[in-house]
Amino acid sequence: MKKLLALTLLSASISAPAMADDWGIFVGADFMKPSTSGEFEGQDVNLKDDYRGSGYIAVEHSIILLPNAKLAYSNLDTKGKGDNQGFNTDLSSLDAILYYQILDNGLTELDLGLNFRYLDGKAATGESVSSVVPQLYGAAKIGIPSTNFKAFAELTAGSFTDDDTINALAGVSYTFNPQGVAKFSLRGGYRYQEIKLKDDTKFNSEFDGFFLGAEVNF
Repeated sequence: MKKLLALTLLSASISAPAMADDWGIFVGADFMKPSTSGEFEGQDVNLKDDYRGSGYIAVEHSIILLPNAKLAYSNLDTKGKGDNQGFNTDLSSLDAILYYQILDNGLTELDLGLNFRYLDGKAATGESVSSVVPQLYGAAKIGIPSTNFKAFAELTAGSFTDDDTINALAGVSYTFNPQGVAKFSLRGGYRYQEIKLKDDTKFNSEFDGFFLGAEVNF
């Protein structure tokens, strides 16, 4: 019995690091001050270029057939002026992404999946802005050999409804401690977002600009 217990503990101690390597948790946040333009109910709106924040958490694993998962939040609040009146939107987006890692050879990563983007908020007129937009999702990372730099890109686009959104970003990241248990990275790049709501409220907006952010990978 004691020998069996010892063998069990030894096996667990050997397999635990391997199991830990099969799981990854990514937590990050980005900040930017994009150029902004918009249209509401056919009326052009001059929107103010304010600072905006976004954040995400992703969980990756090696369980066969079970997709990886990512949640991402973006603040899309805007202020501006229409025809002789102020215009404010209290708008945010929440992305629920399910994806598979199609390629991971230690240098290059490729993810493909589906995104369900939930847009929620209110316009200055008091009308609700609310929509769930199913989309395609893709992401890629390419490591630069012999360095701690990576180039990355991410895209959610397309729709199965009349509403449509695009979220595209690309940039470069630098990891300070690639061998650490908690890997810390700084990243920067360019991001473009477009929102077109047609079902209930006719609202279009575009955001684009450079961003800076940080990520921790456990």
